[in-house]
Amino acid sequence: MNESQLVPNRIVIKVGGDTLAYADGTLNTKAFASIARQVAVLRTQGKQVAIVTSAGIKAGIQTLKSLGIESASVSKKLLAGIGAELLLSTWATAFRPYKIAIAQFWVTHGNWDKDGERERIESGLLEALGLGIVPIVNENDVVSDNEIVLMDKGWGENDNMAARIASLVHAFSVLFLSSVGGIYEANPRQHSSARRYDEINAHDIPQSLRSQNGTSPHGDGKDGINNIRTKIDAAAFCCRLGMRVNIASLSADSNMIILFGSAGENYGTRMGTENILKG
Repeated sequence: MNESQLVPNRIVIKVGGDTLAYADGTLNTKAFASIARQVAVLRTQGKQVAIVTSAGIKAGIQTLKSLGIESASVSKKLLAGIGAELLLSTWATAFRPYKIAIAQFWVTHGNWDKDGERERIESGLLEALGLGIVPIVNENDVVSDNEIVLMDKGWGENDNMAARIASLVHAFSVLFLSSVGGIYEANPRQHSSARRYDEINAHDIPQSLRSQNGTSPHGDGKDGINNIRTKIDAAAFCCRLGMRVNIASLSADSNMIILFGSAGENYGTRMGTENILKG
């Protein structure tokens, strides 16, 4: 794929579980509503948006809690299966005021390796986007726990899935949303003076952002901070395909998705050709 094959009005938004849920694991319906509102505005401007969502496990915990069932001994794979209905219905509720339908795409990394399955996912996504329907993509953790395994190792959740989806639909822009508003030289929750990268060179990622065990200075994904290393690699992959990529926080601006998607505004850290730390 080269830049000329990208579709200018097509956007992929990856939303991390830390953005979609509170610290206690309860889904943050305000975040869902904010994203849906902004996507609805983009749709009126002719944009096509696909969402790669996390928070299935947290939705499962919330569901069991509402039923008075203890979730501590339940596998993450099963929690994701239990939470799928709540996660999807929360997205549907968020988009309903704008009369926007959503389409569920629960896929696995194995789908990419099997004849015909990748093509069927692609055709389904393109059909939905063409009809103004918002695809909601997540890994089918009950069938394949690839993302759970990565998350347990401290790697980010669904970042690689988002990169694959963006490549599949030839997205022009990709936005990774996380509670950490970009890429920092150190964990900003532990080092208040840590500077944020305004830009990271997709072809020359700073070695300081990589540690020997594959995690980053931001800490691992199990303490509520999605592993930044995985996010950088996924974002850099998209950037090298010619896509415009930002890693940011939903709290950066109440209309940041609109401005990112329609006005070319940058938030958090953008992927590009230089390594620039904020002064």
